[in-house]
Amino acid sequence: QRCALEHQLADLLVELDQPEKAWKTAYPVFEIYLQQQEWENAISICDTLFLSGHDDALVALGHGLWLSITFPVSPLTTVAQLQHVVDETPEDSDGAAVAAAVAGYVVGLRSEDAANDDATLAAGQMMNDVARRHGNVSGQQDFDAWFNRLELGNPGKFLGRMRNIIDVLVQDQWWFNRDQLQKLIPE
Repeated sequence: QRCALEHQLADLLVELDQPEKAWKTAYPVFEIYLQQQEWENAISICDTLFLSGHDDALVALGHGLWLSITFPVSPLTTVAQLQHVVDETPEDSDGAAVAAAVAGYVVGLRSEDAANDDATLAAGQMMNDVARRHGNVSGQQDFDAWFNRLELGNPGKFLGRMRNIIDVLVQDQWWFNRDQLQKLIPE
């Protein structure tokens, strides 16, 4: 309960534009969520840390991305994290396209009823928006050419590129040992 209250307080501090106080409130909660293996809450607090605007906000985004892609959390949670990449990426960069491809891939793996799922719709909308913005796509033929040129249908390619994006965000400031956490992934 205390973590939930501290999390709410950190969210309020973000809204009040107090990045230092928000960070000091939220970061200890992140560590507790991580120790308790509460992945969804850990990602949510990373989102709070990112939105705080603190100097290490992009590092927090990288952590939230890594956790949301690595662990079997709600696909909507993962899409929300990837939307930050789309929003923060310059129009001429491929990073937004990579994030949209990862969103579609993760949603496809995790959604129970992909045809009618909110996450599927959100990932599809993300891909459409990125295609229009990044690729100046105006029709199916343009979309197919853009999609194929960027190899967005090849998980081996776009997942590696996503790893590189996360590494750029985090640099060498990892807050946890990724290899140890990967051992905790459920079968």
